[in-house]
Order: sequence, then C-alpha cells, then structure tokens
Amino acid sequence: MQKYILFLLFAVSFSQCMAQNYAWEDFVEDFLQQEDETMSEEERQSLLEDLSEIHQNPFEINNIKKENLQLLPFLDERQMDSIVSYVHRYGPVFSLKELWLIPWLDKKTRDYLSLFLICKDIQGSFYNVREGRIPKSRHQIISNFNIPLYQRQGFKDKKYKGYPFYAAFRYRGQWKDGMEWGLTLQNDEGEPFCSHGNYVFDYQSFYLSGKGKGVLLNWLVGDYKLKFGAGLVAGKGYWNNMTSLLMFPKNTTKTLFKHSSTDEYRYFRGGAVVLGLRAFNLTLFCSYRKHDATMKNNEIATILKTGMHRTSSELDKKGNAGAFSTGFNVEWNRNPCLSLGLSAVYAAYDKRFASSTVLYKKYDMTGKSFGNMGIHYNYTKKSFSIQGEGALDANANVACLNQMTYSPSYYVKMLLLHRYYAKAYNAPYAFAYASRSYVKNEHGVFAGLSINAMRKWNIKTAFDMAFYPYAIYKASRPSRRSTVFAQAEYMPAENTSFALRYQLRCFQEDNTAKTKLTSLYKHRLKLQSHYQTGVLKHHSALDLSYSTTQGDKPETGIMLSQKTSLKLPRFALSCAGAWFSTTSSSSALYLYEPGPAYAYAYPACFYHGIRGMLMVSGKMMHNLEVAFKYGITYYFNKDTISSSTQLIRHPYKNDVYIQINRKF
Repeated sequence: MQKYILFLLFAVSFSQCMAQNYAWEDFVEDFLQQEDETMSEEERQSLLEDLSEIHQNPFEINNIKKENLQLLPFLDERQMDSIVSYVHRYGPVFSLKELWLIPWLDKKTRDYLSLFLICKDIQGSFYNVREGRIPKSRHQIISNFNIPLYQRQGFKDKKYKGYPFYAAFRYRGQWKDGMEWGLTLQNDEGEPFCSHGNYVFDYQSFYLSGKGKGVLLNWLVGDYKLKFGAGLVAGKGYWNNMTSLLMFPKNTTKTLFKHSSTDEYRYFRGGAVVLGLRAFNLTLFCSYRKHDATMKNNEIATILKTGMHRTSSELDKKGNAGAFSTGFNVEWNRNPCLSLGLSAVYAAYDKRFASSTVLYKKYDMTGKSFGNMGIHYNYTKKSFSIQGEGALDANANVACLNQMTYSPSYYVKMLLLHRYYAKAYNAPYAFAYASRSYVKNEHGVFAGLSINAMRKWNIKTAFDMAFYPYAIYKASRPSRRSTVFAQAEYMPAENTSFALRYQLRCFQEDNTAKTKLTSLYKHRLKLQSHYQTGVLKHHSALDLSYSTTQGDKPETGIMLSQKTSLKLPRFALSCAGAWFSTTSSSSALYLYEPGPAYAYAYPACFYHGIRGMLMVSGKMMHNLEVAFKYGITYYFNKDTISSSTQLIRHPYKNDVYIQINRKF
C-alpha cells in the first residue's frame, strides 16, 4: 500500500519531466563530448557497441538482477543495490516512472536507465496467459552497409583487394533467460570478400553463453572478454578515460563478458566458466587466437590492433602471431561491504617478441611467454568506498591502482585515484585507467568532484597529473602531463539545458633538435544548448580550440553546429550541420552525429569546410526497422582529401549508410 500512495504522489509531480524522452543519441553524445587521447577509435567503437547491444535488448526490470546492472557503467554499488532491493520489496514494477521513488538515482541516471530497462506487461512476453503460449526464444538480425559515393586512390591503383563499401551482419539469439548466442560478420571498406584467405567475411566472431545450476554459475564458449579487479592483470574497460571516470566511478565484480562488438583485437577465443561456492567465486578461462603482427627476422616487432586487411602488405601481417592464454580469478565476497580477490594470467606466443632499438620501446615485451598476478579488493560502506589492485609481472615489476569514492548524498560525488605503473611492467591483457592508454611507465593522481545543486545545476570538475619516469613517444627523457576539466550544466526546465565545458591539456615533447623538452598547451571550450518541444529536439553548439607551443605561432579552431531530430511512434528524422575552420589538424574539433544502432560518427573537423547529414528511420512492420543516412563533408581550402591509398582527388566526400534491423 505504501508503494501505491508514493507512486501516485510522484506520478503527478513528475509526469511532465518523464514525458521528455531521452534518446540513445543523447546518451552517446554525453560520452563522446570530449576529445580523448587516452582511447583509440577502435576502443571507443568497441565500448559503444557493447552498450548498444544492451540497448537493443534491454533488461526487464521485474526480472532484474545485480549481475545485469553490473554491465551498466554509470551505476555504482549503492545504486545497483537500491534498484534490486526496490523491485524485490515493492514489485512488480508497473512503470519506469517508479524509478523516481529510488532516492539514490538522480535525473541523469534515470534517463540513462530508460535506455537499458523496459517494463513489460505483468503477464510478460515469455508467458502470455490469455493466449496460452510460451515463446521460448528471441532473435535479432541487423545488417549494416556503408557505401562511399567517391573513390579512393587504393581502388584506382588496384592496391585494395576488396570492394569499396563496408558491410556487417549481426545475429543474436536468446533462449528464455538462460542461454544466449551471437554471430558477427564484418568486412571493412577495401577488404576482400570470399578471396585472399577470407572465408566469406574478413572478420568472424561467435559466442554461446549460459547460466548453470548449483556450483556452475556461468559458462561461455567462443569469443569473450574478461575483467579481473582494476584491470592490471586482465581488463575489459568501460570508458577508461578522465571525463567518464568522473561520471562513472565504478568497479564491477563481474568478470566474464561476451564479445559482441566488431573490435578485432581486444578479446579471447576459447572457453570460460564462473563457479560459485558459498562466498567464493572462481573464474577459469583458456584461449587461443591469432593476432596481426609485423615480423622482423621471424620475430614479432609489433602487434597490430586496427584489424585492417585491405592491401597485400596488410594481408601479409594477418594472423602472424598465435597466442595461447589461460588463467583464473578467485574472489571472496562478504556482501555487501567487502570483497577480496586473487587473479593470474599466463600468455605464450608461438614466436618471440623482438627487442627494439627505439628508445621509448626499450622496456616493451620481449620473449615468448608472459605472466601476471594481482591481488584486488573492494570495500563499500554507505557513502564511502575504496577499491584497488596491486600486480606483478614475471620479472617482479609492479603496478598498482587505488581509488576512493565518497558520496554523502546523490548531490555530491568525490573521487580520488592514484596509480603507479613501473616502466618495465608488461601485461598483454591489462586495461586500466592511464593517461596514455598504456599500463606502464606512469605515476599519477586523479581528483574529481561532481555536484548536483537544486536539481537545476550540475557541476563537474577534475584534475589529472601524470609523470613518466622513462622516455615515451615524442619525449626522449622523463616528462609530465596534466589535464584540467570543468563543466557546468544548467537546466532551467526539464526540456531545456545549457552547458559550458572547458578542458586544458599540458604535456611535454622534444624540441626539433631533441635537446630539451618543450611544453604544449591545448585548450578546448564548448558552449551548447539543448531544447525539446513535443516530438522535436534541437541541439546547438559552439566549439573553440587554442593550441600553443613554446616559440611557435598559436593554432586556433572554431566550429558552429546544429542538430535537429523529429521522433514519432513509427518514424524518426534527424539532420545535422556544422561549419568549421581550424589552422591545422592539431587544432581539430570533434562532432558527434546521430546514427543507427551499432554505428556512430565522430568525425574530426579540421581546416576549413562544412559537414552535413540527414538520417531517416522507420518501423516498416511490427518487428522490422530500416534506417537510411546520408553524410557529406566539403572543404573550401583543399583540392584533395587524405593521402596515399586513402587519397580522394576532390574536395568532398559523401557516404550512404543503410541499416536493416529485424527482431522476431
């Protein structure tokens, strides 16, 4: 009875704000809003595809479990426990509006949850009493095509062995709530189809996972990802960068994840199980797969991560290095406060890693086999949590990361993180917070503060300082890097918001003569507004960049952009346009464009030109969706675009993107 009274009171007060629909495009833009040097394009794409997978197949809130919520990076332990506790105590949930009754969820978090949770009819879609049937399985097929309306030099010179378009197919299936499977096929533009060693597609990935009974909690065969502790031994990251770390100060205890993205590097191939015995969880895995590699005297010079196989040179590097890996993670949980864990990973390659004469690569991996072991912990008590990991490699080099979070209320969050990675620490599968995307040769500290004031102001500020004891790329001696970030968001109404964002990066590089280090400063400023009226959304932004180097002329950039979208029950229309002018590519500005599922565009805009796009999507039938997108970039001060095999011999490039999405 208490639940129904509270719900009626809150439903009237907040019905207007819940009427404003939060879209997947809004979510993606929130986390692509900063230029981020710590994450590659492939890493960003992989993480977005993982979350898009959940968005396409959201969790039913009345069947929600904590292990489901652990896949959502914006939830901390207290928020996850609050959601599960609410459903258990007051369920069944009749509407997602009831999320307003959970005190630890602010408006932004509730918006995010609306993209990954659904509330079905209480009778459910898996068991319909009126029709007397039990649908046992669900399926989804998504086809993506990107067709350039121009020709690159690689096709003219016949250096590219494939066709001038991108194609990807995804098939996903689920048997009740216990078993899932998926198949992903992909060909990048220029990659051969059914030839040059490719069995149909260049990239093929498959997984089959399920839940066990008794001691067996989960199992998975095929392609998968792992995360042990803080990621110093083995890690699957969620937005492991500065700005999103402040938004998502979270460490999940989940260790095994399906690999469902088109990322061709960061995954294991084989089998893994999670076993549970009272307070202990044990994860075991075994994997063997091939990596692309550049060879030197039959030794591995470099492991390649792009997954591109277009030219003869790229095809010669495909699958050159075989890697066998195995390991475990054992974790003791004393819910909900304390968990302790021990993890170990062993990796053996079929060829040796060659030693390098390049200064900043002196302490890179050498030899054929590598081992890592780590101890991790997580302690949470009400508004305070502390977590971290200490790890060693086979040569006793040390890496450690410790993080403390304090949140006295959902209005305030404070975060402090310290990390130390030895210059010779080598872990092939590590993925943890670092300023350079490498878990080695770094000593740094991060501090952040987030404040929600009176439901109208949202303020975030953060500072990161990193010291590199040994040479890094473009710095032949010990150097430093620091980053300052600040953002203020004002929401005068539920359908209107304004944001001002500033970021300063300061880092050191060699001068031209390599006799000393010079300091570089990169400033980024963004002012944006968001307004929604009925079924229309409007987003306007002004981006500015200013870069200086000691003794050099400053480089500047400016971009004006506008996005508008119309969303009806069975039809959606989005359009965007931008004008930009920058001194060079080093002062580039970044524009997020809406796109269909699993496909986002985050182009770098530099020099002088315009960018435009139009996307139309609709539901053709009850379970069939089709999307069509056209995009064009035109440069006013260039006659050609790019160089070498990527060269386009005119000042514009335009593409057509088509997606067909069917669920049954």
